[in-house]
Amino acid sequence: MTLAAALGFSLWDVLRGISTLVTVYADDANVYRYSPLSWTVGGRTLTIYQLVQGLIEVALALLIAWWLHRRFPVT
Repeated sequence: MTLAAALGFSLWDVLRGISTLVTVYADDANVYRYSPLSWTVGGRTLTIYQLVQGLIEVALALLIAWWLHRRFPVT
C-alpha cells in the first residue's frame, strides 16, 4: 500500500514537471530563469528540473518494488 502511494506521488510529480515545462515556456516566467536545469531558448525559459525530479522518483519507486518482489516472492 505504501509503495502504491509512493508511485502515485511520483507520477504526480512527473505530471507537475510537464505542467511546469509547458506553462513556464508559454508564460516566460522569469522566476525559473535561474533554477537548475533551465535554459533560455528564443527569449523564453525552458526548465525541466521538476520533470527530471519526478522521473527519478518514479524510477526509485519502481526499483524498490522490483527489489521487494525479488526479495519476497509471492507464491
